[in-house]
This record gives sequence, C-alpha cells and structure tokens, in this order.
Amino acid sequence: MKRDEHMGRQKTDTSAKSGTKRGEKNIVKPAHQKDRQSKFHDSYLADDENFASFNNQLAVMNLSLREIPGDGNCLFRALGDQLEGHTRNHLVHRQNVVDYMKNHRQDFEPFVEDDVPFDRHLCNLSESGTHAGNDAIVAFARFHEVVVVIHQLNSPLWQ
Repeated sequence: MKRDEHMGRQKTDTSAKSGTKRGEKNIVKPAHQKDRQSKFHDSYLADDENFASFNNQLAVMNLSLREIPGDGNCLFRALGDQLEGHTRNHLVHRQNVVDYMKNHRQDFEPFVEDDVPFDRHLCNLSESGTHAGNDAIVAFARFHEVVVVIHQLNSPLWQ
C-alpha cells in the first residue's frame, strides 16, 4: 500500500515504476483540512519572502505548508506530523531513530561528521532539542518503511 499523495487515499502499488518498495508507505499527506491547517498570518512564515512562492509550488500537488517550531525537535515533529497527523510523539520518534541507528551501526557510522565518535553522536542525538540531519531522516524512513519526500522551493524533490 502507498499513500496517493494527491488524494490522500490508500491504494495498492502494482507499478514497478512507483519508486517505492512493496510494503512501503509514502508519508507525504495533504494538509488541506481546515481545522488542522496553521494560521500563517501571525507566524514567522508570513514574513518570509518565499512563503507565497513555496506555498503555491506545494498547492500544485495538493499540499500546503505546516508550521513546526524550530526548537531542535523540529525534524521529529515534522516527520511525526506527516506520519500521524500531529507532532506530540516527537520524543518517541527521536528514540526510535537513535535505537535504529544503534542497531544498524554499520549503515550509519561511516557518515558521522565532525570527527565525533558514533556513540557520542547517538548520545547527542538522543537529547531533546538536538537538531538532527540526513542520517536521522534515513533511519526514520527505514524504521517506518516509508519514503520521505523533501520539498524545496524551485528544486527537484528529494526522496
């Protein structure tokens, strides 16, 4: 099953060209539900000169921006929002990622930067408020068997 990101429905993936493996879920969800959409007029996003352009780019795919506080837990909040529809389980998602990376050390250790020992990196990453990076996105996607799609203004999608 994979999420039809344009309509929000589940469908069986029978296409070999889909870009996802059988059993994977795509966690990009439309955020068009009025009761769950952020009100941007009083937010920091309303002052961003690229807000309208990016929102328009996403609207073509029936997606919209959702405001997530940039508190160091933002990646896990955003991933949780897309997976569950809310941001409350960010600490659970963080711990799942750390545990996954610990259990799949050989896949992640070579990519730890800044001459930080892998165990120190995981210790830091386990702390609430610590910003996470690409390795955490990969671990989250593998743990949940989903494809994470990163949208950027005027750039190709990253999966």
